[in-house]
Amino acid sequence: MVLYEDSILIQKIFNRLSNIISKCFVKIGKPRLIVAEQIIENPLILRNLREKDKTILDFGGFESILPLQLSALGYEVTVLDQMPYPFCHPNLTILCAEIFSNPLILTQKYDVVVSISTIEHLGLGHYGDAVIEDGDRKGVEILWNFLKKGGRLMASVPAGKPTIQRGYRVYNKQRLTEFFPNISSTYWFTKNGREGVWQKV
Repeated sequence: MVLYEDSILIQKIFNRLSNIISKCFVKIGKPRLIVAEQIIENPLILRNLREKDKTILDFGGFESILPLQLSALGYEVTVLDQMPYPFCHPNLTILCAEIFSNPLILTQKYDVVVSISTIEHLGLGHYGDAVIEDGDRKGVEILWNFLKKGGRLMASVPAGKPTIQRGYRVYNKQRLTEFFPNISSTYWFTKNGREGVWQKV
């Protein structure tokens, strides 16, 4: 009987919340669909992997499904992030650590290091990480050291007029060349406003 009464109470609370949310949508209009940059970044990583690439380090993958996708495809994947990665897979290893931890010890080197929309945040302290001058440059130097000989670093960052916004940086071609002096491929994408469609430049 108690369970029955509790279930009725829960249903009443749920109905009340639903009504409140519905009224909010009436006031603000239809929710807007905003397509983030991951719709491009993840497919580009998958398309550019070589047949000989077997081991992958994903730096900053806490909010990404890419490590899980790569694991399901048979790659040996390690996620390095200061936040614990929420998914599990037999091919997936999770390393919860700050990239500037001293010492940061990895037991292996990798064929590929992937960093999606992470480098631009390094050293600014916006996500509870250490505040470090030139943190992005220093972070990239650390990532290079995680690669096997002949390995590749694949990264994405915001592009445009170089600046530091609240919690992230924006990079132009010159700045990217300084960070990645041996770039073999660069892809530029843009969209018109938050609700625009992504297009290759």
